[in-house]
Amino acid sequence: MARALVVAFAGAAVNQVAAQAPAPARVWVTPAAGDADRGRALYAAQCTSCHAVDAHKTGPAHRGVMGRRVGSAPGYRYSDELAASRLRWTAQTLNAWLATLR
Repeated sequence: MARALVVAFAGAAVNQVAAQAPAPARVWVTPAAGDADRGRALYAAQCTSCHAVDAHKTGPAHRGVMGRRVGSAPGYRYSDELAASRLRWTAQTLNAWLATLR
């Protein structure tokens, strides 16, 4: 009986360790150089209803976003989650964010 309990406990411990295994690392892909005219048209069509380059609207202003900490544009009120973020806006983080909006 004692051996069965040890085996059951060992099995539970293995399952617990497996459940705590770290998540796989994200693969970051740097996008190829883009077309500025196409980007300008996409920005006007898809972003300007909520954002502007130099002024806050429904969303924060975009000037200076690259390299800035997520949730930190001066004068804009962010959600608690974004304000607490430790990420920075890079090509990779911005692309990951934009992919969630589609």
